[in-house]
Order: sequence, then structure tokens, then C-alpha cells
Amino acid sequence: MGARRETPIGWVIAPLLIGPIVPSLVILYLELWVARHPLGPALVNTATMQWGDNGSGLLLIIGLGMMPFIALAAIAAAAGRRMHRTRVACLTIGGLLGIVVLMAWGHYAVWAPLYGIGELSSTASIAFLFIPFYALGSMLLGVLAGWLVSRLPLWRPGAVPR
Repeated sequence: MGARRETPIGWVIAPLLIGPIVPSLVILYLELWVARHPLGPALVNTATMQWGDNGSGLLLIIGLGMMPFIALAAIAAAAGRRMHRTRVACLTIGGLLGIVVLMAWGHYAVWAPLYGIGELSSTASIAFLFIPFYALGSMLLGVLAGWLVSRLPLWRPGAVPR
């Protein structure tokens, strides 16, 4: 029987730390580069939109949006028991890229009309329910891409001399 592998905890925690900030970073981007607010007011506006008590708090959106990040953390934890840490890193980075690209694009598409880019839609906010499910698919594609990258000779355990 082989030695039991330790799960690289950093690759399990990374998705859980990155997940909650993606929607905030999209809003901050719109505040800074579209609305052209200075950094201070942009941070205040973003925080107010995220955690404000005026009814526009987005904690539910962040909570629902965590679904693919939690799934990726579970994949990284399971893979960490069976694979080398380099391969787990490739899987996690690929999965994170898959989630973040789709989620950032989806949030931008919903929020941009509020900043004067595109047309306002009365049903746009429904996209927040679908974005996490689509992000699960893009996460799986990213994990697959990460696994393929980890199969390259450069990333194989022991391939890089120390």
C-alpha cells in the first residue's frame, strides 16, 4: 500500500477565498473605469451595494455564486488525497479560471446597463440564478484543461530539478 497523501490545504481554501470577491471586483471595475469614480468613493459604493441595508445588499448573490467555488474546493480536496500537489494546483487553477472568467463576464453583463453600457432589462437579474450553474460547467472544463496541462512533462512530479 502506498503512502497516504496529504491534501494541499491551500488549494482547497483558495477557491473559498476568491469566490466571494468576484462580484465585488466586477462592481469595483465598473465604478472605477466606467463611472470614473475615484478609488475611495468607488470602494464605498461597492461596499454599500454589497453589504448595504437599503435592500440592494448582494449577499444572496454572493452566497449562490459560491456554489461552483465550493464544488472546486471539494474536487481539490478529493484530488489532493490521490494526486501530487503539482497536479492539484493545475486542476485548481484551471477550475478557478473557468469559474472566474464566466462569472465575471456574467456579472458584468448584468451590471453594465446600470452604468450606461447597453440596454436595461427588467429580467436581467434572473441571470444571477443561472450564472453559478453555467460556472459549474466552465469549472469542469477548466479542471479538465488543468489536468491536461498537468500531464505535460514539465509539470510531472520530479520533472523540474531542484
